[in-house]
Order: sequence, then structure tokens, then C-alpha cells
Amino acid sequence: MGIFGRKTWEYRPFPEWPFAIPTTELKIHSSEIDSLDMWPRTAPKRQVKYHFELLETALRTAGQGLSVLHCPGFVARLHNDQARAAFQLASLPAPAGYKPLKPVRVFLVARRGAAPVDLERKLAKFMRSLR
Repeated sequence: MGIFGRKTWEYRPFPEWPFAIPTTELKIHSSEIDSLDMWPRTAPKRQVKYHFELLETALRTAGQGLSVLHCPGFVARLHNDQARAAFQLASLPAPAGYKPLKPVRVFLVARRGAAPVDLERKLAKFMRSLR
């Protein structure tokens, strides 16, 4: 996870950065996050200027220099692969007090002696596709 936007935001104070976030609320039991874009609760407060339903809209707004996003790095890389140089996103520095979330391990549990589950192969294929 990181903060991405046009490089020009790097020279402005963090409180002025206009974040674009998802409209949908996250309904999980986590003490670390409370928004769909995974902004940590312990991080400094941010200015939320835009709410979008579609990630594509948020990416275009950020590419135009109107907003910044908190998202996984692979999302910004995929956007940059398709965007012209003038609309590409750069990694922006995190504000003081921002601590990124720790990676979470995922375990697949099965009964001893059970036949290999097709789900295991599908899950492995999906995880590899995220790289």
C-alpha cells in the first residue's frame, strides 16, 4: 500500500492533498482500518475530497492531478502501463506518523489424508496473478 498521485503533490503540505476514496464502506472487524482503501486508523487525518464508485474514475482523477490515492502499488503500476507519461502516477512520501499495515499470512487448512482440493490450485493461481 502507498500514496500515489502526480509528483506535483510532493511539494505541497500533506493536509492539502485531496484524497479520492471509495464510496462503499468497509464492513469488517478490524481495529487497524476503517475504509475500503485501507487507510490505517493510526495514520494522520487526511482531506477526503472525492468519493467514487469505480477505481477507474479515481485513477483518472489522480492522473489528471486533481487527487491522490491510497492503494496497492500494483494498481498504480497497472495504471502507468496504460497511461500516457503526462497522466502517470508517482509514489508520494507518507506523512509523519504513517505506519503501513503489516502483511497478513493466509493459511489453507484441510483434513489429514484429504485429497488435494482444486480450490488450492485456484487460490495459488490467483495469488500469482496479483504479482
